[in-house]
Amino acid sequence: MKTLFFVLQTFLLVLFLGCQENSITDPGTFDDNSLIQNSQSEGNFSSKDLISNYPRLIVVENQVFDPTHPANILEPIKGVIRYDHKIVPLYSTPGNNQYRIQIKLYVDLMIDANCPGNHGCMKVSGTSTQTVDFLGNAEGVMSFSKVFSVRNTCCGAMNLVIKFYVDKDDLHTASLNLSEIFRTRSDNDNF
Repeated sequence: MKTLFFVLQTFLLVLFLGCQENSITDPGTFDDNSLIQNSQSEGNFSSKDLISNYPRLIVVENQVFDPTHPANILEPIKGVIRYDHKIVPLYSTPGNNQYRIQIKLYVDLMIDANCPGNHGCMKVSGTSTQTVDFLGNAEGVMSFSKVFSVRNTCCGAMNLVIKFYVDKDDLHTASLNLSEIFRTRSDNDNF
């Protein structure tokens, strides 16, 4: 009887240990992505896919002016902009060095609005791409802007306009601005 009881305990212990997830081989998430909320992304990426597709990171901790609030207040905006920056050579002559920069963006930001009727944060998430051509011997900096829709707004529809500077080596944010979307009467009737 003791042998049967011992074998049963051993079997249950092996079954219990075998059914647990192995954290060493599980790809899981990385600590440096703690600001990214995969449930809010449009691409439904896992952390491993996100890092391989968008290996570079810009941490955003700033303030933006909210045009929908009458108090004209600044709202804190936090999150990450992940991106990939690749140089693609173009046809060049000895006196005319041309190249193209291909940018892939993944944006995951939260705006903490002080809206009395809405206690949740406004969210901005999405992906985008941009191509910038540098022609001639230009070693300068080019700029471009991208517009992302803001979700969970309390006082009106808005977009977040992010202006970027790009050069041969990297990408930088120049500005973040909220812009109100004005709707006509017929747009509001569809709600």
